[in-house]
Amino acid sequence: LRRLEPDPELLPTSEDLLQLLEEAELFGFKLESGEGAQILQRILHHHLARLATGFQPEAAQGLLNFLKVQKRIPITVDLTEAQNFFFGLLKEHFPALAARSARHLEDRDLAATLVDLADALNFDPEPYQRLLL
Repeated sequence: LRRLEPDPELLPTSEDLLQLLEEAELFGFKLESGEGAQILQRILHHHLARLATGFQPEAAQGLLNFLKVQKRIPITVDLTEAQNFFFGLLKEHFPALAARSARHLEDRDLAATLVDLADALNFDPEPYQRLLL
């Protein structure tokens, strides 16, 4: 995690990390590392800041990819602050994005990824899915 922190976009595709996760899952390891949790927290904040800055599909997908891998890492990460921040982003941007999504493919892709992100961050995605109908 220390090696990946300077370039957090590589975390979801790191062969070393993915191999380590497979071994941890195989043996049922639960790693509790304060430093590891802090690194993961900083990477999570990096992805959220990137999403908030540009609100682009690539940033949303990067965050989703990170969350998928992060859930496999046997280290507890407190998501409360990230959930609050993401909820604020959704509240501010999602209704207009959903309205545009019927006409613009990029907006539709971003909206769909945001719904997946809501689910990954333990929100009920159904209210957001309804706005896309």
